[in-house]
Amino acid sequence: MVFCFIPKIACSQWKTIFITLAGKVNSSLLNFGNVHKKYHSNMNFLHKYPSRKQSRILEDYKKYIVVRNPFERLLSAYRNKFAGKGFHEFREEGKEIIKRFRKNATRESLEKGNDVSFLEFVQFLTDEETENLNDHWEKYNTLCHPCTVRYDFIGKYETISRDADFILRDIGAPPEIQFPKRSDKYTTEETRNTFEKYYSQIPGEYIVKLWNMYRLDFELFGYSLSDSFTMTPHS
Repeated sequence: MVFCFIPKIACSQWKTIFITLAGKVNSSLLNFGNVHKKYHSNMNFLHKYPSRKQSRILEDYKKYIVVRNPFERLLSAYRNKFAGKGFHEFREEGKEIIKRFRKNATRESLEKGNDVSFLEFVQFLTDEETENLNDHWEKYNTLCHPCTVRYDFIGKYETISRDADFILRDIGAPPEIQFPKRSDKYTTEETRNTFEKYYSQIPGEYIVKLWNMYRLDFELFGYSLSDSFTMTPHS
């Protein structure tokens, strides 16, 4: 089987499952941190195969993808990478964003890059000079090529428990392999519950820019702006 990983869509949980299924690492050793680095090499990736083998795999193997409301995913990426524990990995990006989009930025902010606002992040994403988007906010169409790869099953984050169970049973995973649930010890509020708080800060012109930028992701996978907003964005 082939699974297209998309960051900020339960990527850590999926990697935990597939590393476990590979049988090379005891599942008790895995956590949502080390699956991205220490044990990452225990998975096979399509790009490592010769092009002819890649074509055969994409033709013969079952193919799966799980998507999420694009705007909710962007907020999840911001909260994790610029306002959460993942910040240290994105310090340079933070410094660049503040330098480009904050007037009269303090010397401390320019040196640390640790207080990027959500509006500044959105300005960065929608700016014409921004190139080579990080995978955490890159478009689904670019990451997983849904117009050329014929996926057998498209799951959604909004129904992740049901869809993950279907995928695991469909690939013949042992019944003891279950999709990891959100831990009770996980204290960060779920992104969907903070959506209005953050997006109400964004002027309408930037909502339109974001929509135009991620429009194909919305339309290909059946999402709409009405799914996202219960409030009217500020003008």
